[in-house]
Amino acid sequence: MKKRLEPFQQYLEHDLETADAHSNSTLVETLMHIGLVVWRFNALERSLDHAICIGINDRTDAVGLIVIHGMQYAQKVELYRRMCEDLHGAVPGAVPSFTGLIDALKAAATHRNLVVHADWTNSDVEGYTFTKVQIKNGGMMQEYAQLTVESMEKVCNEMTATLEQLHAYLTERDELLSPRPPA
Repeated sequence: MKKRLEPFQQYLEHDLETADAHSNSTLVETLMHIGLVVWRFNALERSLDHAICIGINDRTDAVGLIVIHGMQYAQKVELYRRMCEDLHGAVPGAVPSFTGLIDALKAAATHRNLVVHADWTNSDVEGYTFTKVQIKNGGMMQEYAQLTVESMEKVCNEMTATLEQLHAYLTERDELLSPRPPA
């Protein structure tokens, strides 16, 4: 996803050649992808919830749901990371499907937040949409991300790949936990 920074304009105004959502078909197509991003992220978060629940108690989700009730997504990812690393310390060998999983779960949240919290009323004809104000040593800058159909599809595909990786890890986890016959 391409981004650009522009100097802060007083009163957070946007000097854009603004796209009219009703007449610009590209913007309309892009806006329809917001729902896909939200839907895929929700599926990913529900699968993470389930993974935490079975990691806590494989006979009932109730205990896990009590633990994660009210937790934000980032807190769930951190809890799951600690649970997995504890398990990995107790089993021999590497767990390949875990490699990069936590980073992918975090990236999914970053992308979802970018899409959901973008200021869609300030999108230009190139698909650059105002996303946030950055405050750094050099002053304040307005950040715009190019949220096009292609970039939104890429976000959806990354979330799908992360969900598949989580499911692959759960399968590998089950194999690690299954009793092995004596050698």
